[in-house]
Amino acid sequence: INILMIMSIIYYIVIRRVVIYPLAKLLNFANNVAVLGKSEKFVPTKISEFDSVGKDLEIMLGRLHELNETLEQRVEEEIKKRTQEEKMLLHQSRLAAMGEMIENIAHQWRQPLNALTMLIQTFEVKMIKGGIDEDFVHKQVSEGVRIANSMSKTIDDFRNFYKKDKIFRFFYLK
Repeated sequence: INILMIMSIIYYIVIRRVVIYPLAKLLNFANNVAVLGKSEKFVPTKISEFDSVGKDLEIMLGRLHELNETLEQRVEEEIKKRTQEEKMLLHQSRLAAMGEMIENIAHQWRQPLNALTMLIQTFEVKMIKGGIDEDFVHKQVSEGVRIANSMSKTIDDFRNFYKKDKIFRFFYLK
């Protein structure tokens, strides 16, 4: 009976060190993680409680595995979303640049258009006064062509400003 009692004590000590202490540490860790939603810690004392903890750990591991599997998919979706937003911002930026270019062209054309209008009106005034001669017509036509060429150059300057393959050069806006 002495040997049997000693063997039981040794068996109890070994099981306690090898099984119960590691399980208690694992359970303490699980309680600290608080994934199970339990508001207070408990220390299992029966085998059925250890089974419950084991099942809870399996659930936690399943959730963790599921999150890891979907993580890559969620990252890819977020990257696609960000890329699409960047493309939209780039498109809006280009539209804004085009709007600015059109506004600048309109600004540069106001004075030449006014000059053309004045030039055309001088024909009517000269006709009323009876002073239209060949020299006047040539002078006015030359001035009109010069203004039209200047307006055309303005468009070319702005168009070339936005080209990618361009040679940089200075130009003056009149």
